[in-house]
Parts: sequence; C-alpha cells; structure tokens
Amino acid sequence: MQSLEGHPVSHVLLQVAFIVSGLTFIGHALLTGEPDGERSARGADVTVVLMRLGPNDRTLVAPGQLVRLGVGVNNFGGNQAAHSVVLKVRLPEGLNLQSSVPSPTKVDGATVVWNIGTLPAHAFPETFELGLLVKGNAPADLSVSADVTFAEQEQNLQNTSATLILVVRPPAANLVLQSTLNAVALTLSEPIKFGLSVRNQGNITAEGAVLTAALPAGVRLQSATPPVSTVGGAPSWNFGDIEPGATRVVTCTISLESGLPAPQPGMPASRNNSLKFAFDTTSNTAESDPSDNHLEISKNVQLGGADLGVWLDVSGTEVAGELRIGKDVTYSIIYGNFGNKAATGASVSLRLAKGLSVMQVDRAPSRQSNDNSGGDLLEWDVGDIRVGESRLINCRVHVNSVPTGGSLTKASISFPGTDINPSNNGASVRWHAPTASQQTAPQAPKHVLWRNILLILTLLLFLMAFVLLLWRRSRRRT
Repeated sequence: MQSLEGHPVSHVLLQVAFIVSGLTFIGHALLTGEPDGERSARGADVTVVLMRLGPNDRTLVAPGQLVRLGVGVNNFGGNQAAHSVVLKVRLPEGLNLQSSVPSPTKVDGATVVWNIGTLPAHAFPETFELGLLVKGNAPADLSVSADVTFAEQEQNLQNTSATLILVVRPPAANLVLQSTLNAVALTLSEPIKFGLSVRNQGNITAEGAVLTAALPAGVRLQSATPPVSTVGGAPSWNFGDIEPGATRVVTCTISLESGLPAPQPGMPASRNNSLKFAFDTTSNTAESDPSDNHLEISKNVQLGGADLGVWLDVSGTEVAGELRIGKDVTYSIIYGNFGNKAATGASVSLRLAKGLSVMQVDRAPSRQSNDNSGGDLLEWDVGDIRVGESRLINCRVHVNSVPTGGSLTKASISFPGTDINPSNNGASVRWHAPTASQQTAPQAPKHVLWRNILLILTLLLFLMAFVLLLWRRSRRRT
C-alpha cells in the first residue's frame, strides 16, 4: 500500500484537531458539573472523528481528483482503557483507495480495517490518513463512514461512528470576489483603508488568477499590500494559481482629491458626490459561476467627523401623551455616535419640566441644578463615544404638577469638536395632563358589571323563594 508522502505538516495538524475535539469533550464534562464518581464509572468512551485534510477542507470534489481524508480515534472521555479496538472505514462505489498512513490491517472490498488494539484513557488520539481517487463516473454524493468497536461496553454509542459526504461536481474553478469597502467611510480628511479578497470556491485550481481595480476619477491609490503588479493604468495584482478553498487578500489605502464634492453639515448625501468603484477577477480556468468575478460598489463622499444623536422616550404612563399627577414615569435618554470618527469628551443633559421631581437615576449625573426657571437640569459627562456605539440613561420622576401648556422635557448631547450633523443633537417631549373627565375614578369593565348584576338577581331569587316558603307554611297552620 502506497503511503501519503510530502504531507508531514498535515499529519501534525490532524493530531492537533483531534486533541482539541477531545479536550472540548472533557471541558464540557467539567463545566456541566458531572460528579467524579459518575465520570470514573463511565469506563471507556471511544470517539471517532472523520474530516477532509489539506488546504481545501471543504466537501466539494471533482472526478479524477485525489482527496485526502483524516480519521481520528480517541478515548479522551473515558477513565478506563479500551481493548481490542477496531476501526473500519467504508468507501462508496465512486472512490478508489490509493494510499493510507499507517497501512491498514486489511482491505475487505470497500472496507479498510485497522486493528488498533488497546487505547489508553486520556491518551493521544490515533490518527489515520486515506488518499482517495474520485472516479470519473462517481455519483453526485459520496458517503464515507467510519466506525469503531472495542471489547468493553460503550457508554455513548453516538460517538463510535462518523460520516462525511463528499459532493461531486464537474471540474471547475469558482472565484468569488469580496470587499470591505462598504464598511468604511469615504472622507476627504484622511486616507481610506479597505480590503479585497478572492476565494476559489470551486473544486479545481484557478490558474493565472488576476485582480483588477477600476477606481473612479478623483481617487488615488496610495499603497497596497501586496504591491500592484502593473505600472500605470488600472491597478492589478497577479495571484498566479489559487487552489480550491484558498484565498488571496489585498489591502488598499486610497485618498480622495480635495476637489471632490462633499455634503454640507446636516445635509443628506446626493448623487453628485457618489463614487463608483469596480473590481474584477479572472483566471485561465473555466469557472462554474463567472457572475462572482465582478463587484461594483457606489459610495457617497462624507464629511469626516462624529455625528452625535439623542432621543427621548417616556414610559410608565397609562395613556400615551398624558401625565397623571401623583404618578411616577420614566424618561429614557438614548444617545450614540453615528458618524465615522469617535467623539471625545461628550456630555448629555436632561432638562425636566417644572412639576417633575427626580426619584431615581440608573447613572448618577455629574451635575444637577435648578435655576428656578423650570425643572431640574441633570448633566452627565459621558466621555468618549466610539463609532456606532449607543447608550441608555433612565431617569424616573414623580409628577407633582403639569403646567397648563403641557410638560416639556428636553435632552441634548454635545462634545468639544464639530458635529457633522447637528440636527439630531437635541430631542424633546411635551405631555399634557388628562382632562377632568379622564381623571375621574375608572369605570369597572363591562364583564364585571354583568357579573354583579347576575349576583344581585340570584340573591333576589333566593329571597323570593324564601318568602314564598314562609307564606306557604303560614297558610298550612291556619
């Protein structure tokens, strides 16, 4: 039997993979708090794992392709040795055995057998590699199974078998192009860094792969890793051959010319400042889905800076928009940074309406004051706010009174820098007191009224029956 030479690293990685799976099992037992007595009483607990090896660890294969599979057998979960351990790997009709490491004890038709012998408890896993050739007439699905048996009684039968299904497709490459450009902001103030990736999702090598970037006017490529392969013209990168499952990555840094139009602070983006980027990847190999080779991204030029926003909500009221005197309500301040730069030294304030007194705040204010012109002013020094970060402050108040024009409460947010959209730096809510009719005692639900009426009628019927009974007795006596 021919051995799999030239893959020493994969054998080590196979050992590591199976060791990690065993340690995960032991960690699960310890975390779930299984008593030591139960673990020691478990005995042998043999597990088999089946996986594809190599840089292409996916299950997609092609006719005529050599596939390497790895099988691992361990007794990590047991506390006693397993004896007379036998591993059997069953191959489907569409696969031919080319090589194995170590050599099997015997090959019985499509079944490869290893007599492992004794497998100590908690010992390093035994690993096996198979070199399999996909036949030209192989069916669409190839199911490979591995089973292990041993002399002792197995406590966990689901661990003693494993199955791997290989999906057979016609030989073709499939280059998939992706970019992180959508996740970054195009600003005039500083360079923009983004990534491009080309992954071969096919089942054969993409030969002579090339990536090309068409940058819009006003955009300059400052640097790239790896460097571009061309001088002048559109930037391009010659990747050479990309194996199945392998990925090539390029990191680009671009800058925008100062003459490009940018929106004014607080104004929405328009088509006039939109830039269109186009990326293409090609190879000399036929592809199963060429539509993944092209990528277009349109981005608007943005002002660089923080965009702080604040919102105000009220909860704990019976009717939206109404504040009942004597009740408690909660004002919730939601604030965050929706720009493309962090904000430093930010502060949030809440100006309560007159007639509201603070009962509880889940974050103590940095300052609290009252200038007698309105209600209390609460201020928080919230510090730095990262891009995309949002926070919440809840303030519970007691309603002592409601002004005639309504109870107006305001929230605001600010920081020492320039906000690229100051329109959302403030929020307010104005709630009114209920009308006099609405403040009367609440009426009982209709079903309660009907229940009371029926109860009264029942009592009247019993009373009438009692009176009638007394009347009949009095007539008999007379």
